[in-house]
Parts: sequence; C-alpha cells; structure tokens
Amino acid sequence: MSRSRRAFASLVDAYAQDLYRYAYWLCRDAHTAEDLVQETLLRAWKSFDKLQDVKAARAWLITTVRREHLRRFERFQPTTVDVDEMEYLPALPTDDIAAADEIQARMAALSVADREALLLQAGYGYTLKEIAEIMDTTPAAVGNRVYRARQRLLQADGSATRQEERA
Repeated sequence: MSRSRRAFASLVDAYAQDLYRYAYWLCRDAHTAEDLVQETLLRAWKSFDKLQDVKAARAWLITTVRREHLRRFERFQPTTVDVDEMEYLPALPTDDIAAADEIQARMAALSVADREALLLQAGYGYTLKEIAEIMDTTPAAVGNRVYRARQRLLQADGSATRQEERA
C-alpha cells in the first residue's frame, strides 16, 4: 500500500465515526448519512494530495460532510418533517424518559444555527475556530450562538424551577 493510501486510511479510521454521527445528525436518516460519508470520503480522496496540514483534516472532513448535505438540496425540494417528531440528541444514558424528553424539547426550541453550534462544541468538542470554518462564519458569531443556546437552555430550566417553587 502506498504512503498516501496509508495516510488516508488512517484518517478514515480516525474520523469515520465522527463523520457518520454528524451526517446522521444533519439528515436523520441512516442510509442518507452513510451516503453522505461515502461522498465525503470520495471527495476527500480526490483532493487528499492537496491537504497540507493533517491536523486540519477533521474540520476539513466535517465541513465537507456539511457541504455534501447541502448539495442534496440543490436539485430537489426535500419532504418536510414535523419538528415535534425529530430527535436532536442521541440516546441519553438515563432512565428518566421525562428528563430526556425535556432536553429534546429545549433543544428543538433553539434555532438551527444555535443548535448546530452547540452540538459541534459540546457534543463533538470542536473549537470556535473549527466550528466557524464548518459553518462558514466567524469564531465570534459561533461564540455568540453557543452562548445564546446555553442561555436559552438555562432560562428554560430556571423558568421550570420557578414554576415548581410557586406550586
């Protein structure tokens, strides 16, 4: 196996699960997520020789998944999905279904941009700079989105607590 194939294979091994999780979060369909990852890896392989910094590969691949997802909508109009039926969090390690439902409801109330920024930071551990590259914006805008999302989640928690105290 050539050196570039080995390097690419190691990148795939390192990031394939993250790519799939992010793709699934974007499209909410396992088969479509697999297709997105395949398309992403095909594009990555075609331009792998242009990658100058291997440390930037993760953000580069995640950005490519996002762009592949957006390309799906260039030619056709997607079917709509009822927001109440969508799940925004993976299965939570909790037996408290009510708490899991509450978290999902709070996440659903966030704007798509705020929710995506929060998920990329808290769920995947990206830096503001990496998220800015993925979302094609500035780190300051990402910081605002993450802050706003966290504040809205906390406000929802505080208002529920205040209502419980009144009862």
